[in-house]
Amino acid sequence: FIDTANNYQNESSEEFIGEWMEKRGNRDQMVIATEFTTNFKAGDNSIKQRVNYTGNNAKSLHLSVEASLKKLRTDYIDILYLHWWDYDTSVEEVMDSLHHLVASGKVVYLGISDTPAWIVAQANQYARDHGKTPFVI
Repeated sequence: FIDTANNYQNESSEEFIGEWMEKRGNRDQMVIATEFTTNFKAGDNSIKQRVNYTGNNAKSLHLSVEASLKKLRTDYIDILYLHWWDYDTSVEEVMDSLHHLVASGKVVYLGISDTPAWIVAQANQYARDHGKTPFVI
């Protein structure tokens, strides 16, 4: 089990893990957890508009997961954590976007951290009511 995030060590953590797994050919023996929400391009001064790289909105999620898959040199993430609730993105947008990743095979399980229990309960209820994937971690 390896836990990382899209922004750890200015993105180099995921790159190191991906390289390590690729050299050993052991991806299917590993459980990889990574997180999104935090601005993973904060250290890149060439990017002037960073709003697309932070938060829980659909675009940030898409950019983050695609970047993580590339850095991790894999086509799926075992556990994707929403790192913290941003209070700007609706429960519906978050859960619909996360479900799309699970349905497309890019993510196996959904996790959430640093979020009040009432929001997690509301999000999981929405997921159950609408046939979406709930948080399980």
